[in-house]
Amino acid sequence: MTTATVSLTRSTGRSGVVALSVVAVLAVIGVLAPWLAPDDPDAISLMDAHQGSSAEHLLGTDASGRDLASRLIWGARSSLTGPLLVVLLATVLGVAVAVVSAWRGGWFDAAVSRVVDVLFAFPGVLLAILVVALFGAGLGMAVTALAISYVPYIARLVRGAALRERAQPYITALTIQGVSGFSICVRHLLPNLMPLILAQATLTFGYAMVDLAALSFLGLGVQPPTADWGVMVSTGQPSIIEGFPQECLYAGALIVVVVAAFNLLGDRLEERIR
Repeated sequence: MTTATVSLTRSTGRSGVVALSVVAVLAVIGVLAPWLAPDDPDAISLMDAHQGSSAEHLLGTDASGRDLASRLIWGARSSLTGPLLVVLLATVLGVAVAVVSAWRGGWFDAAVSRVVDVLFAFPGVLLAILVVALFGAGLGMAVTALAISYVPYIARLVRGAALRERAQPYITALTIQGVSGFSICVRHLLPNLMPLILAQATLTFGYAMVDLAALSFLGLGVQPPTADWGVMVSTGQPSIIEGFPQECLYAGALIVVVVAAFNLLGDRLEERIR
């Protein structure tokens, strides 16, 4: 076991390692989907609709005769990539706004704080639905809208930590030595904020996954027939009435497992910070 692995194990605890393992396995499945999926996820065969588990279809088929196991495997790609993009974009924007605001201070910091407070009053999912409804459905627009809606949450948290860090004596010493503000922020301030940023990004991933799945369920995110867990919950809903809940159950269960894993991992990282 490497030093980095030992360090991560000590940081997250046993439950955190289990959560990290679950996420890692699903991520590998998504990356290797072309080689792991037994069938074409979009291949329709109405004669094979609503088949149960068998040697040919391990998890059965959906209302269009598509292999559920293949769709779940391929669905890991969009279901995990979308939230990852949301987290990356929201974190970069939120951290940049927070650090600049905390460093500049004065009227600039006050103005940023007021804008963040206003954005807090507007529900993130509602903003995403409004943006997608205005500019068109699709994963790209849904990711952009959700990322913007998460920026105030990340900015407020990181700004508070940045203000506390800025008051530390080493920052004053570096300023007196003539080190530029940009250099101080990039080489000293940000590295000390990284544990908090990482913990928040981990928690945000779970929220982003639920919100993206909700948008896909409403037809505003990933569009059918693309294999996506949120789409599968939506397309599988009519089959529940017919007595075939497998598609909804499998896709919904995977969403719950991933969200729970990221929340657990984020909680463990937060405990480590404290």
